[in-house]
Amino acid sequence: MSDELLNTITIWIFVPSMTVIVLVQLSLIIGPTRGHRRRRRVRQLERLEQVRAAHQGQDLEIDWIDYKEIPKSEILDVLGKHGWQFVDEQIGGQSWLLRFSLQPASRRMPDSRKRLHEELAAAKPDVEGRYHLDTNEYLDVPMAEIGRAIRSAGWNVEHLSPESPRSAAVITRPGTVTTSYSGGPFAGTSTPDELREDPVVAARAAEIEREKGFDPLSQVALNRARERHNHWAKKFGRQVRLASFYWLVGPILLLATLATQRPGKDEFLVMLVISLIPIVLGGIATFKAVRIRRARKAEIGDVLAAYTELDNLSRTRRASRT
Repeated sequence: MSDELLNTITIWIFVPSMTVIVLVQLSLIIGPTRGHRRRRRVRQLERLEQVRAAHQGQDLEIDWIDYKEIPKSEILDVLGKHGWQFVDEQIGGQSWLLRFSLQPASRRMPDSRKRLHEELAAAKPDVEGRYHLDTNEYLDVPMAEIGRAIRSAGWNVEHLSPESPRSAAVITRPGTVTTSYSGGPFAGTSTPDELREDPVVAARAAEIEREKGFDPLSQVALNRARERHNHWAKKFGRQVRLASFYWLVGPILLLATLATQRPGKDEFLVMLVISLIPIVLGGIATFKAVRIRRARKAEIGDVLAAYTELDNLSRTRRASRT
């Protein structure tokens, strides 16, 4: 066998082998695709249901390693709706055992779909006009079904994550104005209904209504305040962006002029004027932003201040009781 033929054979064996090795390493680094993981998750959920249905006795033990694509919280929810309560876990070298005990029917957790409908029926929008539904509490309910339940309960879906584990579904009531995330903080963290439940806070709200002429916990007043907050936030954001641009460009041009031009020459004066223009415009944009903030405070400041006061009062009282 000639050396040339031997080299050719070696190349044809070496190159494909290296290609396969590189592809295998890349697959190990990148991991399985999302679609592959989703199919594995479905198969694991089916296997978990089969194990649950076929099991006899009051104690159940499963190895979480066999269900890698299913979050622990989802396993607890899937088994919990059939009366299996989580007892403990044991982590070994090659296993992660989860132990469950079968509970009497009277002590079983309500069905996930029933709990979902109950939560949506009792849900109230927060001060920003939204309600955050934690879909991790209903991991055995498909996201499409959760979306239908939200709409049938009279809510609109503002944001809904399709992944698992899943984030909160942000929902709103039709006709309710919501504050813009880019417009800055609005007021407080408690919902109006939570504040009304505290008799001291409710009494203070009544005092503010007598003094100021508006109910700080009224959804009408809050809706109007959110609408005007968004109006001023849009104007304020525009001036902030302009001011940031001008204050960035102006000093850079000024420093470049001082570093490259000699004072006293016509070119120096021209470049100095050019570099000062963005600085002046930045000052104007900053002044306008301040005026917009003052106009916002003059229009809705009383409503926001009153709500913030009630929210702080409520949190102080909750802290004192703990």
